[in-house]
Amino acid sequence: MSPKRVESAPPLKKVIENYPDAFLFCRTIGHRWAASTAHVREGGRIERVLACDQCEARRTQVIDSNGFIVGSSYAYAKHFAINGMGRLNASSRAELRLAGVRRVL
Repeated sequence: MSPKRVESAPPLKKVIENYPDAFLFCRTIGHRWAASTAHVREGGRIERVLACDQCEARRTQVIDSNGFIVGSSYAYAKHFAINGMGRLNASSRAELRLAGVRRVL
């Protein structure tokens, strides 16, 4: 059996050129969350789903009966994640931030 091939990341500059504005702005400024749905789960906990109206990301929170968040998960739109790059470091985030500013200048 051959080893699994790991996809290498393209240079960040190339990714930024093709990165949609909504993704770039959400990554650098933050998501614009709006309440989408909520329901009571078994045991009385509340599951609340928030949706970003810019990039379509979804955030699911589980809230206990005292209002504390006891669980949270995220689902991102296809291609929001930059394949092969993992967690972005401070320099990469700075590069994204400058690209976002340049798009509105």
